[in-house]
Amino acid sequence: MLNTIGHYSPLIANNQPLFYMPLKFTVLLLLLSLPLCAQQKALRFVDSKTKKPITDAYVYLDSAFVAATDFNGNVKFDMGRSYSNLIVDHVAYYKRTITRDSILIKKVYSLKKHVDVLDEVYISDRQKKDTLAGIKTNFSWGNKAATFVAYQNDSYIKRLKFRVISVFGVKGMEYLPFMANIYTYDTVTKLPGKSLLPQDIAVENKNGNKWAEADISAYKIKVPKEGICIMFILPQLDRGVHDNDFVWSKVGRIAAVPALEIAGGDKKTFSFVDNYVLNGRSYSEKWARVEGNHYMMELVLEE
Repeated sequence: MLNTIGHYSPLIANNQPLFYMPLKFTVLLLLLSLPLCAQQKALRFVDSKTKKPITDAYVYLDSAFVAATDFNGNVKFDMGRSYSNLIVDHVAYYKRTITRDSILIKKVYSLKKHVDVLDEVYISDRQKKDTLAGIKTNFSWGNKAATFVAYQNDSYIKRLKFRVISVFGVKGMEYLPFMANIYTYDTVTKLPGKSLLPQDIAVENKNGNKWAEADISAYKIKVPKEGICIMFILPQLDRGVHDNDFVWSKVGRIAAVPALEIAGGDKKTFSFVDNYVLNGRSYSEKWARVEGNHYMMELVLEE
């Protein structure tokens, strides 16, 4: 409407100033966004005894995968999704099912560790590295293991052998493919050193033999005097390549990858694990020595 001097009035029909309109619009947007923010729920999962955060626990809403917990044991998901239960699963812990109503009340949940699946980690002051005691477990996507083999003679390496097995009541895991390599042994750090093959090689055990083997005779590599490390390598999960990513076992949901037989260790035969998560602690980009045992990997030398 026009005022007495021919200009538009700052008032509109309901007698509200025009400058109120942007403010009202902003408030309206904030009110609309509140339900969206409120639907984002953060949960934390810890060890029932130590209260340490559990890393890489897989979280599902019913059967739909959501995400894995981070280094602090946290995971976020959308509460607005339709579901009845939240399921959290970790290879070292008993699977837990949490109802939707419970999630509205609590933010922190504890998981109970499997007995005799993973033992505690301790630090060796002499070696300055993490050490695992009595490991009895399967592997997961992205994991690596190495077994040290002492020098025997100057013959070329003909084959690598891996004693692959199934675990936790799942059949056929010994048929599954994996990658392999050989590394130097660093006598200073007492850890695996550098790769001796130009790239990781694929190993398949299509017949389900007791030992999976890889022929590397074409590379003409000898075992150095300081020894060598045989590498068992599991690739990162690629859902476009791997048909079966996880399977259900006696202890819950585990990665669909082969495991390795374990035997006693000594000063000449011992193993390491890499890119590993144990008791909620991440050992990514570190090697952890397996105390008292070794993963069964062997060399066959040319005669």
